[in-house]
Amino acid sequence: MVTRTKAKAAAPKAATTAAARKGSKAKAKAPSKADLERKATKAQMVKAKRMMQRSTSQLALFNKAAKLWGDGNTALLAVAMHLNAQFFERGKKLGFLHFYGLTGDACKTEEQKAFLADVTRSLEELKATFHQAWLDGKGGDSNTNRVVTNVSKEAYKAIYGSLPRKVVYDIWDGVTKAATAAYRKSLSTKHDDEASLETARLIAAFLTHRGIDIAKINQSVG
Repeated sequence: MVTRTKAKAAAPKAATTAAARKGSKAKAKAPSKADLERKATKAQMVKAKRMMQRSTSQLALFNKAAKLWGDGNTALLAVAMHLNAQFFERGKKLGFLHFYGLTGDACKTEEQKAFLADVTRSLEELKATFHQAWLDGKGGDSNTNRVVTNVSKEAYKAIYGSLPRKVVYDIWDGVTKAATAAYRKSLSTKHDDEASLETARLIAAFLTHRGIDIAKINQSVG
């Protein structure tokens, strides 16, 4: 009898403990504010991608975005995604991390200059569309420079997750600096064999291609 009584008494206690654990576990799974924000951002990006894909042309997308401007981030993200689809991979092949913040100073070759011209043309079309929509009272924005800045930032964030601490236009900048230092050193080094001389020539050719004035370096070292 004593054993049976203990077993009966233990059962409710075990059930209570299990229920408490279940309740505690349920509370621990409650999403944080950051989790909710990330979820909302993902959902917004899905809508934006759908909006981008359904547009028949760039101008059609810009016109639709102008009408929806200020209504959440869907229009902003849709235009940003479109520009990434148009220019990101192409710019990457030319040595650029992204077209965000890109200026003529970073464009040395004809291909790079043509790329910048195409990016600029699209951004100017975006500005013109938004300005006209604003004039017609159909959305848009009178501050079209702000539109371009915001879209370019979102386009960068869509690829890298956040904005850079410092805008780096050209991924070859570091290589160019290292090559310049190597070339300076080669000028004060005696080249005893054809291989070392050819290396110096190749470095000089690379620097010339990057727009570096070799003559100035020769004068500064000589």
